[in-house]
Amino acid sequence: MTESRPFRLVAQTLMRTRWVARRALRKQLRIVVDIRWRLGDEIMAIPIYEGIKRRHPFCHLTVWCNHSDLLLRNPHVDQTLGPEQKPSLAECDRFISLREAPRGVFRLDHYASLAGIHTPPMNPRLYYDDWSVPQLVSVGMTTKQFIAVNNGGTWETKRWPQQNWQALCDALTHAAYEVAQLGRGDARIANAADLTGKTSVHDAACALRHARLLISSDSGLMHLALAVGTPVLALFGPTIPAMLVRTNTPLTALTNERDCQGCWNRPSVKMTEGVCPLCISPCMGTISVETVLARAYKLLDDGL
Repeated sequence: MTESRPFRLVAQTLMRTRWVARRALRKQLRIVVDIRWRLGDEIMAIPIYEGIKRRHPFCHLTVWCNHSDLLLRNPHVDQTLGPEQKPSLAECDRFISLREAPRGVFRLDHYASLAGIHTPPMNPRLYYDDWSVPQLVSVGMTTKQFIAVNNGGTWETKRWPQQNWQALCDALTHAAYEVAQLGRGDARIANAADLTGKTSVHDAACALRHARLLISSDSGLMHLALAVGTPVLALFGPTIPAMLVRTNTPLTALTNERDCQGCWNRPSVKMTEGVCPLCISPCMGTISVETVLARAYKLLDDGL
């Protein structure tokens, strides 16, 4: 919201008054959640909506977001607003902003605290009833046989060296695996079928659901694959997996094993997003192609 601080304080006071009054009169409560953020951050917030509905079962819940595809047919969300659609505070009894997070707190715990609910026990999930994706047919991928790869990342420090991605995909294709690259605006990997820039969030989710495995950096597509139940082999440098994803998900994490690994999630370390405080480049260069291949082959041999 862009209003001045005095206006926000007045609006918040009015909302609190309306909230108390409408609850006393047993009127439907109107809640707006603002989660206009990156793809992964919006996916991590999905369980919060079910948690709000459990706490306030008859409320009308509006989610103001950048990626409304994530909430298609979600039974716990009554309305979505795109980033350009500003909700009316005059018609809102509670406004919850989830657009920030401390570095040293498990994300879902933080979201729940802001929403005034207990941390939901469920993991993010999507509720689509049609998982077809024509783009897979166009590049010749076989359902549940291909491996998806994503070499992108919001920060440079989250990215594995491009030559490593190329060597990885060369080895996978040489071993007769089908490989498809997803993402948007990322460097192309030869020998991988090209779906970069060709899928919406909805299409990418459907494609990932049909994949046997996603190999990825810490990215929005990593969270998207987990939300559709596809196993993920993810590479981590500046972030700690347990701060973002519960252990009961199909995530296999490989870290750079440096002493400074997970620096972003250490509040005592002075950090700027995407900038290594030790000036190490590349952050994830210690993760070898052989290590990633060995773990991928093990996951595949285990019957994914």
